[in-house]
Amino acid sequence: MRLLVGTVLAGLLAGSLAPGCHSGDDDQDVADDATDRGADDGAIETADEGGSTFTIGGTVSGLLGTGLALQDNGGDDLAIAADGAFTFGTALPNGSAYAVTVLAQPTGPAQTCTVAGGSGTVAGANVTSVAVSCGGCGADAPIPEETLGSGPDPEGGSFTLAEALDGLPAGDGPLRAIIRTEHGDVTCTLEPDLVPNGVANFVGLARGRRPWLDPAAHVWVKRRFYDGLLFHRIIDDFMIQGGDPLGTGFGGPGYQFADEITSLRHQVGTLAYANSGPNTNGSQFYITEVATGWLDGSYTIFGSCEPLSVIQALAAVPTNASDRPLTDVHMLSVEITRCPLP
Repeated sequence: MRLLVGTVLAGLLAGSLAPGCHSGDDDQDVADDATDRGADDGAIETADEGGSTFTIGGTVSGLLGTGLALQDNGGDDLAIAADGAFTFGTALPNGSAYAVTVLAQPTGPAQTCTVAGGSGTVAGANVTSVAVSCGGCGADAPIPEETLGSGPDPEGGSFTLAEALDGLPAGDGPLRAIIRTEHGDVTCTLEPDLVPNGVANFVGLARGRRPWLDPAAHVWVKRRFYDGLLFHRIIDDFMIQGGDPLGTGFGGPGYQFADEITSLRHQVGTLAYANSGPNTNGSQFYITEVATGWLDGSYTIFGSCEPLSVIQALAAVPTNASDRPLTDVHMLSVEITRCPLP
């Protein structure tokens, strides 16, 4: 099979069912990030010296993504303010037990929040403030968008891995892409050592570091490329294909780059560039649902994805005779991380 980009006939992914995957040229934006919460001392309000109830409070500090949920020992959820501060909803009598637990961890990669001084007995003004600390390697910070004007590729067809990774938070895990969809998240482990140019291209486009040609404005931009794009071609028991800013199979980033054929082979969950022939890689890619050894040697493989259950759910969506989903399936966001595997 050939997965083509920009040609109608021979492309499994380009137009009609044939032996391959097809790709093309550019578009889209959005951003995704976590907020760095500054730590400050937890607040404890006491009644006057003779009072019998006390309001217990605390702060959340560290890199904090969305999704953190705290609960007190009375079963009440604790609201967390923008500055990380929280207080118990009910004042507690002096001498009563108190506790704060993490009900749900943040959704950001490798973010873990722990509670210090999270339980004890109310002892008037001597109650220790509750501190919640969230750690991890941190989420990728958003990069300001840029418009670079018309003309040739600002990178002159060359974009390095160092440029793609510039500013990405450090971490002890493998370089990964987390593709969020309406059907769940797909996590792809990338292969920068074996496929440096292919990985640099994908990471640079995903993070908004690699300039691409906006097909609507006809100018080069630095903007997150994949967020919001479609999986425009899906074939059950074979693969899912996306990364075309036009959503037709004929779009791309405004440039092409050479193949990197390595020892990597098409297995279940393989991540590879679609193309319209040798050395025509751009932005379109596919993820295999099954092993597809007949594609080996013709496509640039640059990673592997899981879980299979989400890939299968994506591949099973109803499609028309042209393999286009009847209901749009989006890459809601593509996040690049070096955080350790959970």
